[in-house]
Amino acid sequence: MVALGELGPAAATAAETLAGLLKDDQRPVRESATVALLRIGKSSVAPLENVLKKEKGAETKVLALVALGRSARTPSRPWRRSRRR
Repeated sequence: MVALGELGPAAATAAETLAGLLKDDQRPVRESATVALLRIGKSSVAPLENVLKKEKGAETKVLALVALGRSARTPSRPWRRSRRR
């Protein structure tokens, strides 16, 4: 799964399947799916929104929010803030 994330936006077709894995019984599977969705980026937004609308489990929603929060950002370096001088 993480290998899919390394492809970034090119792995967009797998985003829906990966979003479904956020509710897997095994924690390592859920975490790997979250990392892959983070790396895929904007193409994972719609599947993650569906998870938030349909799922009831708190952990599943938290993982979706983590992936969505980062995926929805557009800058190439979202972790860096511009400095005001």
